[in-house]
Amino acid sequence: MIELLKFEFYRLYKSKLSWILVGVMALLPILAVIALTLIYVYATRGEEGKIEPELSRFLTWVFVSYFYKWVPMVLALFIPLFVGRDYRDGFIRNKLTGGHTRFQIFTSAIISKAAYAVALCVAYIGAGLIASAISPFGVDVNDGEMFLRLLSMMLSVVATSVLFTVLALIIKNRAVPVILSVVFVMSFSLAGTLSTTFAYDHAMLKDYERVREKKIEKMGLDPDDFEVDEDKYFNFGWYIGHPVFVLTNAGMQEEFVPGTTAFISLSSDSLSYNDEISRHPFNSIMSIVTQDMAILEEKELHKIDGAYVSVETAELQYNIKSIVWIAVYFGAGYALFRKKNVF
Repeated sequence: MIELLKFEFYRLYKSKLSWILVGVMALLPILAVIALTLIYVYATRGEEGKIEPELSRFLTWVFVSYFYKWVPMVLALFIPLFVGRDYRDGFIRNKLTGGHTRFQIFTSAIISKAAYAVALCVAYIGAGLIASAISPFGVDVNDGEMFLRLLSMMLSVVATSVLFTVLALIIKNRAVPVILSVVFVMSFSLAGTLSTTFAYDHAMLKDYERVREKKIEKMGLDPDDFEVDEDKYFNFGWYIGHPVFVLTNAGMQEEFVPGTTAFISLSSDSLSYNDEISRHPFNSIMSIVTQDMAILEEKELHKIDGAYVSVETAELQYNIKSIVWIAVYFGAGYALFRKKNVF
């Protein structure tokens, strides 16, 4: 097993493409810092004021968190092509004839590609922190708490790398794993929007009705004029999106990675490094379909159980799902690989 790992890491070390991709990942956040610095200098026209700590913290997060969008796409292209060479060059066949077990071959491939995924993430984050440190914005990692968020996102990326490696090991045709992996990554945005839109559940809506009734009574309004139509909330989309939210990490990009408005404005109140995440229909597209939530203010929404969760809670939930999916990908992948004809 040790010899196989040495061989896999040596191949990655000797691969020019693997180093080029590490360089690209390091270059992307540097370009983002340069672009935003130029926007900032132009907007202030040489009259730059002091960057507020909250803005510095937020921009630091912007410069380092976008690895979650770029690294999976790089892995979707690199891993299937790299692992696919094992079949083309006969590496897997030679490993088996050399006395190594299929489990050892499978595991060494998974570990080495997961480690490479981590290396890409570290290159992006490290370059982002360094570039931010020498920019006008500075670096603020929130006393180290930011690294916990990054670790949760990296664990999710590792789970993705395991999936791509499994696909490449069980499918000999190099093009098919690439296509499947790219389609998987391209679905991130749609799946994320779908899952976070329908993050709420029946218990949350019941609690919402309770809070809302108290507000209506306090305002002296007629409750019959403000009935909640549950069918608008628990429709066909909910029965698809909610399981996706509960069972997968599809919502992580939406909940953790800032939107592109971060590159447009440097003073908006919405540009903040949040310590909680909203998961209620009020901030989803459902609020366009129905005006049920409009009567409540944010302070009342906080009284609804589950409408807001701390980032720590979200991290724990996503970490558990990442570990579970790594186990699922590994177990199912090995079950197929051990029966596959590799000769």
